[in-house]
Amino acid sequence: MTFNYEVTLGLPQTNRRGFWEPDVMKQAGHCQWQAIATALGRPLSELRTVSGGEIYAAFYYIEIRVPDTAPLESFGLDDTVRFTIALRAFKNISIEGQVRMGIAGAPPTDPGPEIRFANIFITPVKGNSELRVAPPAGVDLGAIPRLPNAENAFHLTRAAREEGTLRLF
Repeated sequence: MTFNYEVTLGLPQTNRRGFWEPDVMKQAGHCQWQAIATALGRPLSELRTVSGGEIYAAFYYIEIRVPDTAPLESFGLDDTVRFTIALRAFKNISIEGQVRMGIAGAPPTDPGPEIRFANIFITPVKGNSELRVAPPAGVDLGAIPRLPNAENAFHLTRAAREEGTLRLF
């Protein structure tokens, strides 16, 4: 299940070198949430637990790859950036998005910048100090392609918690 979103870069999204990394993450994250809402057929703000509690699609894993051949500096002021998001779901509790970035209307850069987002549905039990995994009531993730358990980023985060490192360096 793939979705496309576009944003034309203005001064707030750029710095002297091009697309500003914090804003890349904000824009891509917003597109991820929009893709999830579209796939579910409702705004994420409407999701609730069985008992009526609020649910959020919280990010629990983010990985960004920016190749030397397509740095963020290659996206500049007034460029229209296309975010192509391919979703996969794990059971009814998490969704992964593979986000690919490119200039709208231009041939795709291979490879271009990519972001892997993993969201898990959570509910605040006692505010944000205590969160619990909470599948949304009345929502069917069956239309979203299945994320195999072996490819689920949850295993990376669990191992990092147990080992105290992400082993990236």
